Amino acid sequence: VAGPSDSGKSTLARILSHYAVRVGRRPVYVDLDVGQGGLGVPPGTVGMAGLRHAAGGAAPPSGHLGGDAPRAVYWTGSACPRSNPDLFREALERMARSLDARMAGDHDERASGAIVNTCGWIEGAGYSLLLRAIEVLRVD
Repeated sequence: VAGPSDSGKSTLARILSHYAVRVGRRPVYVDLDVGQGGLGVPPGTVGMAGLRHAAGGAAPPSGHLGGDAPRAVYWTGSACPRSNPDLFREALERMARSLDARMAGDHDERASGAIVNTCGWIEGAGYSLLLRAIEVLRVD
């Protein structure tokens, strides 16, 4: 899910995640929005967690997604990727390798896919990072 800041990306990603779990899927939620800490991890990190059940039924606008404790969390150096885009890129690439390994070991997660929430920096170098995320996470 990509778009400018404050456009509802995180909310949409949570809604999609809850819907997937409610219909019996087990997606992995990948959070690249370093400013929000959507997996219950501090801002300035990217992380991922497998989703198993919807927390509280309907998808809340914020809060816990009802998944595993984050399985992979990487520090990006700042709550804003503009501060250190090289460190963000390195964290992104490590996250992609972790996601590949996780998907290789779990048929249900591989079949369910990943829901990726991105940050709102979509211009200039931010656009380049978004394209890199699409490439290394093999988004289709």
